[in-house]
Amino acid sequence: MEKDDVSFFGGNEIKFNLRVSAIIEIDGRILLHRKKTDDFWNLLGGRVKYGELCENAIIREISEEIGCRCQIVNLVRACENLYVFKNSKIHELLIIYRIDLLDEIDNSKKEEDIEIKWFTKCELETVVIKPDFTKEILFEQVDEFKWLINDEISSISGKNQ
Repeated sequence: MEKDDVSFFGGNEIKFNLRVSAIIEIDGRILLHRKKTDDFWNLLGGRVKYGELCENAIIREISEEIGCRCQIVNLVRACENLYVFKNSKIHELLIIYRIDLLDEIDNSKKEEDIEIKWFTKCELETVVIKPDFTKEILFEQVDEFKWLINDEISSISGKNQ
């Protein structure tokens, strides 16, 4: 986390993040990434910076992570996501776009601490992807914008935070 990321601790020691992610699909395969130390995969993306539009943030993140220019196709989801990660409660607003890559992936520009991999939809069945609701979005046939709420904190504690 960098100091200009929209990420901060608020009340009840809950951390807030504003994040963007990208669904990148070519020839029926989905591009995912993970930190080399993680045992799960994610859509590519990252935190939005203060004063940065979400649309600009996803374009920057794709460039930083895989060295590609990209083009936004459409906005797929806005997800209010409450979860626990590494013993910290997180309240996240996650904006998910469908994007097209305008370049080939440049492995020489790829972030060193991440691994990227293309998965067929059949392979996705057995892959652990976080957040958990990501698979459902990837398997949907309709690409219309929806608001999604995922509250794992209330289900853990049994009450609203």
